[in-house]
Amino acid sequence: MIPILIVNTGSSTFKWAMFSDEDRHYIDGGTEEWSAEDALTRKTQIEERLRALPPCRAVGHRVVHGSTVFRQSVVIDDETRRELELLVPLDSLHMRPAMVGIDAALAAFPNARQIAAFDTAFHSTLSEAAAGYALPAEWTQKWGLQRFGFHGFSIAWSIDWVRQKYGQLPARVIVAHLGSGCSVTALQDGKSADTTMGSRRSRA
Repeated sequence: MIPILIVNTGSSTFKWAMFSDEDRHYIDGGTEEWSAEDALTRKTQIEERLRALPPCRAVGHRVVHGSTVFRQSVVIDDETRRELELLVPLDSLHMRPAMVGIDAALAAFPNARQIAAFDTAFHSTLSEAAAGYALPAEWTQKWGLQRFGFHGFSIAWSIDWVRQKYGQLPARVIVAHLGSGCSVTALQDGKSADTTMGSRRSRA
């Protein structure tokens, strides 16, 4: 059995978990605080952890911001890696550690399929009105302002828990993510209809 590895690199910690590729059974995992702030030291720290793990069939990476470029999970190849690097300025606090984690996993498991999954993808169902800000249209166009929404995986987990707990999901649900970052999302039939968090969408 060759397991699947999930890597979640955040602004203050990185988390990892291994699952069976057959039945998604949890095998092992952990959370570590960054030992330093610079990217090189963090990359070394992750590489040391990953080298201690057995070979993996695939590695999934949680990436916060997909902008308008990535609306769903994607296999990481050279082109994808370049596109992701261009998105770092949109949220360097989270995107830089994500890139560090991706590079470390590529080095540790060169034969594994690497997948990037995006928090913002959950909110791709937002209407134009919900995604927009109450600002002059020329501002939005000039600076590429858009409410993207974040904490998508947390919200998806929450509504999945409700479904399992009660057997169904109410048509209208509000999910509050309260952690190092906080947001509130309104859902209609399980899809993001409005949310409190946004950001600049373009690299310009």
